[in-house]
Amino acid sequence: MIDREAWVHAPFQSIRDGFGQALLDLGADNERIVAVGADLRDSLRMQAFAKAYPERYFEVGVAEQNLVGVAAGLAKEDLIAFAGSYAAFSPGRTHDQIRVSVCYSNRKVVVVGGHAGLSVGPDGATHQALEDIAMMRVLPNMTVVVPSDYQSAYDLTVAAAHSPGPVYLRLSRVNSKTLPVSQPYQIGRAQVLRNGTNLTIIACGLMVDRALELAYTLEEQFQLSVRVLNMPSIKPLDTEALQAAAIETENIVTIEEHQAAGGLGGAVAEWLSQHYPTPLKIIGVQDRFGHSGQAAELLDAYGFSIPEMTQDVLSLLGTRPL
Repeated sequence: MIDREAWVHAPFQSIRDGFGQALLDLGADNERIVAVGADLRDSLRMQAFAKAYPERYFEVGVAEQNLVGVAAGLAKEDLIAFAGSYAAFSPGRTHDQIRVSVCYSNRKVVVVGGHAGLSVGPDGATHQALEDIAMMRVLPNMTVVVPSDYQSAYDLTVAAAHSPGPVYLRLSRVNSKTLPVSQPYQIGRAQVLRNGTNLTIIACGLMVDRALELAYTLEEQFQLSVRVLNMPSIKPLDTEALQAAAIETENIVTIEEHQAAGGLGGAVAEWLSQHYPTPLKIIGVQDRFGHSGQAAELLDAYGFSIPEMTQDVLSLLGTRPL
């Protein structure tokens, strides 16, 4: 659990720095760890690994399909390959190679999709990957994880290296609060950041911090008891935590920096509809492309402001009087 003071005073750190440090540490522990880059090693924080282990870092340039092909070939030789690019380019331009050379062959490749979501900001619509979770979670054998801060990026990068089969690791560019959690982040497990009985908010990535802010707002202004789950593992989903939330709070809201279709909300809706039907509101990008602008301004403009999300929650609860 996270108390309010710990949340308010949590330090801001870079999510991608957590990945970069974990990759470096993994390289020191295991000579089978290799990395492949597409002319973005500094931006993705792979430069420390490349400097420490130049014989294990392979630069392919701006050739994303080749990036995945090289990583799959290295994995075929019993190596653990991290293939890094922006999410708009991989999986955006590499879905066929990931599908056939990685997933169909079940190779140990960690596809690192950096700079995902609206928060890429001024880079604009072509670089704002809003479909990548949906693209990756439908692929057989693929695991999908979305870190929310430095520590979760570190823990989930380590977990990705040790898990069987391919993994998609989705990273954001902007800094976020590093929450003081007591247990390491794990693939397939959610973290309960706050308990509640009227409603559960489930979030991933940068939206975890906004989910906590929304929960405190709902408590203070409307006397609602709100549970908050950080769900970094989109596939596999923590269905035990999801079922507990459905039974104990009866209302669920999901928040993600992704299209409302096909991502975290889609995964939650699919499971709930078949196992424990529950009133659900999916907060995400509503079938739109992104736009150039500052990250915070874009998030507010696309429906992630606290006032707008508060109205979404109240609308949901209005169908089920407390």
